[in-house]
Amino acid sequence: MKNCHELSPGGRAPPNDRHQWIIDWWNAFSVCDRPGGTTWEVLDDIQRQVAECLSREPPDLVNAESLTARAMILMDGLSDS
Repeated sequence: MKNCHELSPGGRAPPNDRHQWIIDWWNAFSVCDRPGGTTWEVLDDIQRQVAECLSREPPDLVNAESLTARAMILMDGLSDS
């Protein structure tokens, strides 16, 4: 199965850009007033998992992106199952 980056006509962004995008999204998330359609506990757990992925050498960007996308879906009130 292909992921969204393989289907994108623009191809995959450079690793540094992808890493920074994930960090920027979670930094923006940290100033949110409400967790959307989920709970802070769920999002905190996902954020912890993302941080673990990014701390690996090399960073596991694919998994970090997938977890971040899952957080976005949950915040929108959609089910990820």
